[in-house]
Amino acid sequence: MNPQQQADEGRLFSGTLLRSERITPASSPEEVRNLVFRTDDRSFDGRTGQCVRVLAPGKFGNKYHTRLYSLAEVEEGEQDSTEFTLCVRRCHYVDDFNGQEYPGVASNYLCDLPPGNEIQFAGWPVITLGEDVHIEDEAGNEATLSPNQTVLVVICATEDG
Repeated sequence: MNPQQQADEGRLFSGTLLRSERITPASSPEEVRNLVFRTDDRSFDGRTGQCVRVLAPGKFGNKYHTRLYSLAEVEEGEQDSTEFTLCVRRCHYVDDFNGQEYPGVASNYLCDLPPGNEIQFAGWPVITLGEDVHIEDEAGNEATLSPNQTVLVVICATEDG
């Protein structure tokens, strides 16, 4: 198992899609959808503005295709559930070799998901280091992280990592 899959499978949650609504005009070439999910796992403590990693079904032999999405809204639901909203833009990419346009894996998976279906997602990424890592910031502050430490990765913008 590669390190990315190991990190992805560390602490998974599941969420059921309650509503999917296109929020861009039908005439627009861009499609952005407002997706509302519910998770019954009370240990999920996401907050508006934080990111979750959605684990879309993988391609080319990969178990998952992960993408970060910002939580647009989080509402405490009934005592045993939490609702959260993702705004997702349907993406496409162009193959550098042949110039063909292909649908983005995760965005199209989410945009095409029918209400009632479940997704798997993970909260903040936690990475266990394999060797000592020496860190120095611009002010000259230094730190060494050892392999037995688990660190929280703080990401300043989506897909920074």
